[in-house]
Amino acid sequence: MLEGEYRSEPMSRAHISEVDEADRLILSCSVYPLSNLLLRLETQTVIKEKRPNGRYTKEE
Repeated sequence: MLEGEYRSEPMSRAHISEVDEADRLILSCSVYPLSNLLLRLETQTVIKEKRPNGRYTKEE
């Protein structure tokens, strides 16, 4: 999630860590928009490649 306000349902920590969620990396299936949103969509494969240590970083 790059911009906008939303609320979300609890997400499985098997897929989204607390660090990921704080960095606004979220599962789209658990998001309810509260405003217009700007999203960057990535496949699970891309996300895994970005997280060799299990963490997603904003710099990537």
